[in-house]
Amino acid sequence: MLAPPGDGKVPPSNERAAIPTVVTMRVTSHITSVSWIPSEAVKGYTKPAFTMGIAHYDEPPPDTIGDLDSLRVADAFRFAHRLEAWAEFDGNALVGHGVGGGLIMGSTTVRLGPLGITFAAFALPDLRSEPEAGDGWVRFTQTVGGRTALPLPRRSSARRTCGSSPRSCGRRCR
Repeated sequence: MLAPPGDGKVPPSNERAAIPTVVTMRVTSHITSVSWIPSEAVKGYTKPAFTMGIAHYDEPPPDTIGDLDSLRVADAFRFAHRLEAWAEFDGNALVGHGVGGGLIMGSTTVRLGPLGITFAAFALPDLRSEPEAGDGWVRFTQTVGGRTALPLPRRSSARRTCGSSPRSCGRRCR
């Protein structure tokens, strides 16, 4: 949520000087969340792909993210969610606003010995709601997501379309 500090007006620094009062104030903010795979998160039947070096864990992201693109190029995260917003206030009245950012997808690198191949991940469309605004504030919401290019196999409890469980089904149904 963005809001101007206090009453939204910046007083002159010296009453005797002819410095005009700033009436309109621009407030900007941004936030980034990063999705990564720590070594402690992988257990069970998927762990051998990581321990053999076919897939890789991610190092913990830095406390402060300076250059998000260099982290993406280094394959240091799975995806990042960036929200950038600005708002202009005249006192407590909202007079303008805007939003940017979105999803930054990482990639999936698979290695077999010295050979490696990198696959691009698949991004889903960003979802942005209309901003909520009130007296002296505005709130922006954004949802992003995607899927890895090469997900590791995982167990599924889904039933076959014929109604039987995968273990008892003798047919090759979908």
